[in-house]
Amino acid sequence: HREREFRNRANKTFLKFSREVEERYALEFDAPYRQLGFQGAPRNSAVFLMPTVSCIIDLIEWPPFILNLSDVEIAHFERVHFQLKNFDLVFVFKGFETESSKQDAFTRISAIPMQELETLKKFLDEQQIKYYEGPANLNWNNTLKLIRSDLEAFYEDDGWEFLNMDAADDEEAGDGDDDEDSVEEGDAAFEVDEEELEDSEDSDSDEDYSDDDDEY
Repeated sequence: HREREFRNRANKTFLKFSREVEERYALEFDAPYRQLGFQGAPRNSAVFLMPTVSCIIDLIEWPPFILNLSDVEIAHFERVHFQLKNFDLVFVFKGFETESSKQDAFTRISAIPMQELETLKKFLDEQQIKYYEGPANLNWNNTLKLIRSDLEAFYEDDGWEFLNMDAADDEEAGDGDDDEDSVEEGDAAFEVDEEELEDSEDSDSDEDYSDDDDEY
């Protein structure tokens, strides 16, 4: 009870402070949306993460976790399968083209409950962040290393679209249709025209009759 009262007083004090600062200076505080919060593990243990207008944060556990959404190139939902209870979410950062020892090229939030999937997709849509999804975890160190080895080919091949499972399924279906069409075309090449067949039968009949006449 005392802890709740202390938290409420601290929240009111900070809210008053933030409003005074915003009125006096050209600053705007970014408040978290607790109703959009979700459990996830950006490091070794699960924490309660909350989206804001520009970030996804956890300021309770130490060290704090702050993901600046303006730094994100794409997001990838991993281990998305109806039989699993949790999924992972990877954020690849802008500047991934060059390897840097000062900053990671990506980060992964693991073990997010599956019921949060659609809410997070909607949130990323609102932030205009392109996302993909797949049934397995990718080895992002190797994936980014491969991309960096030939960036020109990466962009010529539609960039991140290799993560688009729906497009891959459509392409496979299209290939199947092409195969079916080619089979049909092959069958058509061996089809016998009915008129030719009738002419052939008539010709065979005439030859039979002529053979019979010769015998008599």
